[in-house]
Amino acid sequence: MDWGSNLLHQIGGLGSFNKSKEEIWLISNFAYHDVLSSNKADRGLYFSGEQYDRIFSHDLSNGIMHPLVGIAKDIYICIGMISTLVFETNQKLMTLNNELNEKNVSDSPKTEVGIGTSDINKFEEESDLSNHAKVNEILLSVKASAMELDAKIEAAKPNSEDLINLTDQEFEWQITLFETFKLSAKLYLRQAILRCNPSSLESQILTNDLVKCLDIILGSPVQTVLSFPVFMAGIHCVTVLDRQFMTARIEQYIRTYGPWSLTRVRAVIEKIWEFNPKGDTVVDWHGVLKEFGWEINFA
Repeated sequence: MDWGSNLLHQIGGLGSFNKSKEEIWLISNFAYHDVLSSNKADRGLYFSGEQYDRIFSHDLSNGIMHPLVGIAKDIYICIGMISTLVFETNQKLMTLNNELNEKNVSDSPKTEVGIGTSDINKFEEESDLSNHAKVNEILLSVKASAMELDAKIEAAKPNSEDLINLTDQEFEWQITLFETFKLSAKLYLRQAILRCNPSSLESQILTNDLVKCLDIILGSPVQTVLSFPVFMAGIHCVTVLDRQFMTARIEQYIRTYGPWSLTRVRAVIEKIWEFNPKGDTVVDWHGVLKEFGWEINFA
């Protein structure tokens, strides 16, 4: 991916690949793999979500069923934007934390004649209030961005041109696939940004709906793109019974599709269950991947 990104930048960026259907497919494949890469939250996307949006919404891509993206183009863009928000939020908080640490060291009052304990306490209280205000400003901005993304996900609909010439069975698979990624994006937003634990009421409602969708399309031709939804559903399973059923689904998925990245997906899910037996905390699954020394591409 690094090599591909460097090459694309050298030859003019994504805008240089929009003159034919073949070029649009090539670049949309790159975008698809970038959006579903596990390390995007650490490095950010190679190109902005807006740039990818222009590729996925290009006139040449309409009316043709993309073999990877299907009809869920808008949802992939939302997933990429969520990852970008995770990356930018982490960067802002890290920068602020470093600035505050440096400021606290340089601004700490020295205990000298004329500076009493009450003066020091007052300084510390004022400093704490200022620090809290800065953190709060960032968090409120993040929440506002998250709400905008949630509204964008909720409003997303398949392009009617992409549904032309489908059989009834293909139509059901594609509509279900769209809903599957829509629910996965909602769970990802709540887990990664809003820090909702898996056992929260809203997360469980979304997970229940997601599992219903998965049971319809696992084993179908569209199952080749279900690694990310399966992962999202898996880390949000809370009860022992739900986890047993999810393990069985993953085993069946591996048997019918192949191991590929699924063995790592299963291992990370099981490790998260181990860390979070009751589903009442938010586990940083990127941290779990780092512990394993892994990267996963959910493509």
